[in-house]
Amino acid sequence: MSFTFPWRGSTNVKSRILAYLEQADLCLDRFAAAFRLYLERGPCEEVDDLRNDSHRAESAADDLRREIEQTLYEHELLPESRGDLLSLLESLDHIPGATQGVLNILFLEHPVLPEFLKPQLDQLVAINIEAYGVVHSAVVALMEDPARTRELCTRIDELESRSDRHQQVAIRELYASGLELAGKLQIKDVIRTIGAISDRCEHTADLLNIIAIKRRI
Repeated sequence: MSFTFPWRGSTNVKSRILAYLEQADLCLDRFAAAFRLYLERGPCEEVDDLRNDSHRAESAADDLRREIEQTLYEHELLPESRGDLLSLLESLDHIPGATQGVLNILFLEHPVLPEFLKPQLDQLVAINIEAYGVVHSAVVALMEDPARTRELCTRIDELESRSDRHQQVAIRELYASGLELAGKLQIKDVIRTIGAISDRCEHTADLLNIIAIKRRI
């Protein structure tokens, strides 16, 4: 069943939401590429270039979010429906923002990531990127087939839990190592900041579930 937004100009809003998701996709893609290159080579110009690409996409997504918000305030009918979408957009926007937190640590602090943790970190990034990918699918489902939203949101919750477990394993291995305490604390911050991506995804999934239920009532 197709989902009909309860406001005028919904086609324009939908197209802008899809445009937002395209920029968020680019932000997450460049983040993942930058992090994996950092794992291979450490600080380098190519990592900085990918970080800049990710930041530009995050800024473009933020601009689109503001445009959508303005459109909602100018044209929409139902305050509750408008509030739901505004909350969803704000929650969504924290996901690309979370990637910038990770990249800022790499750019500003140049942490030395130990070899024994690199496979764990690579897998942790993959889990969190997958969680965002399911968020993207869930947002599209909300607009086109809201009955699928719950299933997708359940998958997001599963990935967030998997990310939590992976973080615990990585931190346990980190603190069992012979690294000095300052290095352990810095790398723990990297691990937790990566995990914040799926935390944000889970929050967005909760909102998507609520909105989908309201639309079906």
